[in-house]
Amino acid sequence: MAHKMKYYTVETGNTLDSHIQFMRRLNNTTRCFTEVKSPVESDVIMAFCPIVSRTGTDIEAALQQIPTGKDVLLVVLHHTFNPDYTVPDSSRLVTRSDVILTVDCLFHESQGGLLECPRNDAAASRVLRKLNIQPKIGAEEQIRIPEQGNMLTGHSGILVVIQSCVTVLWQNLGSMLEHRVEHKMKYYTVETGNTLDSHIQFMRQVNNTTRCFTEVESPVESDVIMAFCPIVSRTGTDIEAALQQIPTGKDVILVVLHHTFNPDSTVPDSSRLVTRSDVIITVDCLFHESQRGLLECPHNDAAVKQIRQKLDMTRSRCYVAWILNFVMIHIPLQDLFLAIYL
Repeated sequence: MAHKMKYYTVETGNTLDSHIQFMRRLNNTTRCFTEVKSPVESDVIMAFCPIVSRTGTDIEAALQQIPTGKDVLLVVLHHTFNPDYTVPDSSRLVTRSDVILTVDCLFHESQGGLLECPRNDAAASRVLRKLNIQPKIGAEEQIRIPEQGNMLTGHSGILVVIQSCVTVLWQNLGSMLEHRVEHKMKYYTVETGNTLDSHIQFMRQVNNTTRCFTEVESPVESDVIMAFCPIVSRTGTDIEAALQQIPTGKDVILVVLHHTFNPDSTVPDSSRLVTRSDVIITVDCLFHESQRGLLECPHNDAAVKQIRQKLDMTRSRCYVAWILNFVMIHIPLQDLFLAIYL
């Protein structure tokens, strides 16, 4: 950059000095940013909004305190000591068009402000890239391929497309890292009978090594529904009744629980009895009150492994789809077709 980026700081609440720490991170390697004392002098306004009650309410109140007339970068601070804490995407709650970027960070007094965590690192990276490229590309950050009249043809055209894709991905690396960090697989739990807490034990085992799955309170919020069906009479009858209780609209993973104290018990393959197309996988497990729920046995270990693999695959597909969608937004489809066709 030809000059330092001048920024004006707005704190809409007690940040525990997180605003100072955040800007220190931005300036740590580039030294391209300098703080000014008034919004009139600034190139951009850095606004820091700590959440103290409800996210939407606090952001709305914060926006009233931020001066107009300059582009705004909004850093929403969520109060938690858990570095793996999942927070909503606050950008969806921002109504002002001059807020060109919104990121979410974690802070807590026990950490002296900002937490040391991947989310905060990704947020800083995202803001850094936004500030660095803004004077050249503008708020849209779109990489346009040359107009049709100047389009390179054949292999050269394809190279232009590839170069543009790589540029978009590189310039928005911080955004992608942040999305990857925050995209835990969200699941909603349905118990169609008394599981003896087997559903809790099962998900604890699934999440034991990855910690990539988090429970939500409604099917609308979820990526997948985890349904647990204890068999109390006949397998086919109980599964049919269970399917009636499971909400529609989301993929379903069905765990059928067979009541036995024998870890070597042989059970039928329940997937053959499932008639709903949205049930993407069905596994059978063994449980009993004498074992306080799930049995410790190879059968259950294999079921947990199957589900973990399925959830990981679904989570990866969501992330890949997000990247592809990101590129398509920044490089218009008609330009891609023209570059390849000509």
